[in-house]
Amino acid sequence: MRYFSQIYVNTRFFLILCSLAAAWVVLYIFNQPVFFGHVISVIVFTIITAEVLHLFVSDEQILGKRILPARFSNGDENVYQIILENLTARKIFVTLIDEIPAQFQRRDIRKDLFLAGRESKSAEFTMRPVQRGEYSFGLTRVFLHSPIRLFRRRFSFGTEESVKVYPSFLHLKKYELTAVNEKVLVSGMKKVRRIGHSMEFEQIKDYVPGDDLRSINWKATARRNKLMVNHFTDEISQQIYSIIDCGRVMKMPFNGMRLIDYAVNASLMISDIAMLKQDRAGIGLINERKTSLITAENSKKHLQIINDSLYSVTTEFGETDFESFSAYFLSRVRQRSLVLLYTNFETPGSLLRQIAYIIRLAKYHLVTVIFFENTEVRRALDDTPLSVEDLLLKETILRFSAEKLRIVKELELRGIPAILTAPESLNTDVLSKYIEFKKKGML
Repeated sequence: MRYFSQIYVNTRFFLILCSLAAAWVVLYIFNQPVFFGHVISVIVFTIITAEVLHLFVSDEQILGKRILPARFSNGDENVYQIILENLTARKIFVTLIDEIPAQFQRRDIRKDLFLAGRESKSAEFTMRPVQRGEYSFGLTRVFLHSPIRLFRRRFSFGTEESVKVYPSFLHLKKYELTAVNEKVLVSGMKKVRRIGHSMEFEQIKDYVPGDDLRSINWKATARRNKLMVNHFTDEISQQIYSIIDCGRVMKMPFNGMRLIDYAVNASLMISDIAMLKQDRAGIGLINERKTSLITAENSKKHLQIINDSLYSVTTEFGETDFESFSAYFLSRVRQRSLVLLYTNFETPGSLLRQIAYIIRLAKYHLVTVIFFENTEVRRALDDTPLSVEDLLLKETILRFSAEKLRIVKELELRGIPAILTAPESLNTDVLSKYIEFKKKGML
C-alpha cells in the first residue's frame, strides 16, 4: 500500500487507454479479427507494467535538499535554493514542487528538470514576504517520471522548517553607499560651535587670554605649574530616534504591505546609516496604551537589538496617545535629538488634535513628522472623467489631496519639518532629510 500512495497517473496514460478503446471500436466496425485487439492490448499493458516497474527499481534514485537563508527580508525579493541529485546512471525527468508557507498564497512553486546520470542541479525560487513573523515551510516533493511519462513516483525530502521574516535589510548596503558619499556628507561632519548643543571633551591645553575661566583644569594646572584649560568641541555623535505610530492609522495597506511595515523598514535603514555616521540610533513604539523606547546607542550589537525589537511590531485599533508619549519621551531623553515621527494624518483636524504635543516635543528636539501620500488617489487624478459621477469623484480626490498639503503647511508654520511621501519612496526621502540636516548642521 505504501507504494500505491507514491504513484501518480499522468495524462498520457489516459490517452493511451482511450487509444486502445478506439482501436477495439475500429476493429469491431470493420469486422477485423479480435486477435489484433488482443495483441494491441498485450503490448499496451506490457508497456504500462514496464513503466511502473521502472519507477520502483530502487528507493534511492534521487536526493533533494532545501537551502534557506537564515532570515527573510520583508518587502524584498528573497532567494532560496533546492538542490537535486540524480543517484542513478540514467537520464531522468523530474517535477519539483515545494511546500511553501501559506502566507505567500502561491501555487506556482514548481519546476521541471532533466538530470543526466549522477548529475546535480539547483533550482532557485524567489519569495516576497509582505508581513513580518515566522514562516513555516513543509516538505520538498519530487516527482520522478517514467521513461515515456505515463506515471510519476513521489519522493519527499527534508523536514518542516521555519524562517523568520525581519524588517527589510537586503537594501541596507545601497543606502549605506549613498550615505557615505563624501561629496554629500563631509560638510555635515564639521565641528562647529552651536548654542544649546551637547559638548564633548577634546583635549587639555594651555590657557590663553579669552578662554573661559570656568573651564580651568585645576589638577592639570597644579601638575604643570601653569594655567591649563579643558577644551571642548560640539559633540559629533548625535541621537537619532525613529518613533513609530502603532495605532490604527498605520493599518492602511499598500502594495501588499501595511504602512507600519514601510515605517519599520525605514527605521531600520536610518538606524543603520546613523550608526555608520557615528551617530546613535534609538527606536520608540507608541500606541493607545503605552510607549516603549530603546535608548539611542552606537555599538555592534545595537542594530541587531533594534532589528529584533522591530520584528514583532504590529498595529492596534486604538488611537495613539501622543500626550503620554511626549511626556514619557521628554522625561527619558534629555539630550537634543533628531526625532523621526512616522504616522499618518489624513485630515488637518486629525493633526490639530495632536499638534500641541508635537510642538511640546519640538521645543527640545528636532522633530520631523513623516506621513503618507495616497498614491491610488494621485493615479485617479490622471484619469479622464467620463461622467458626472467621475467629475464629483475627482473633485473629492482633489480636496483630499489639498488637505494633505495643508497638513504640511500647518506643521511648517510651527517650525516643524514634515515629509509627505509615497510608501515606496519612504526610505529615500527619509535618508535625504537626514543628509540635509547633517549638511546644514541642524543636529
